[in-house]
Amino acid sequence: SVGTWKLPQPTDLKEDNEWVSIPRVARTIPFGYELDPNDSGILLPIALELDMLAQAQKYIKQYSSLF
Repeated sequence: SVGTWKLPQPTDLKEDNEWVSIPRVARTIPFGYELDPNDSGILLPIALELDMLAQAQKYIKQYSSLF
């Protein structure tokens, strides 16, 4: 039994982008995460990639009106 999970909400994250592990719900592993070597049902965050993704999202919001 996998049990129950509460997915992290945007309000749960601190300003310094404290990334958390998430359950694996699909076959494809999303950008910014890697498979936990000890548990194939858990994805571990890759902080550098997730920080870069968050920064890119800010730029997209800032400059999307130009296109």
